[in-house]
Amino acid sequence: MVPSFFRETLGGELLFILIVAVLSIAVSQLVVFIFNRVLKALTSKTSTKLDDLIIEALQRPVFLLVLIFGIYIAM
Repeated sequence: MVPSFFRETLGGELLFILIVAVLSIAVSQLVVFIFNRVLKALTSKTSTKLDDLIIEALQRPVFLLVLIFGIYIAM
């Protein structure tokens, strides 16, 4: 999946992997930010605390899922 202009040297492939890894970290942070902003606003309107706890528990797995997917794409 490495574009042809990165395939010419080993350094180019490593640079591509590094760029995609950094972008996947940024995207995963953005997804978690949006996830928290929207879902916390929705769950704060309910009377139970269970939904708040579920949102807190899902924050890290969502971050890791997006990050791992980005690293998979890089390779």
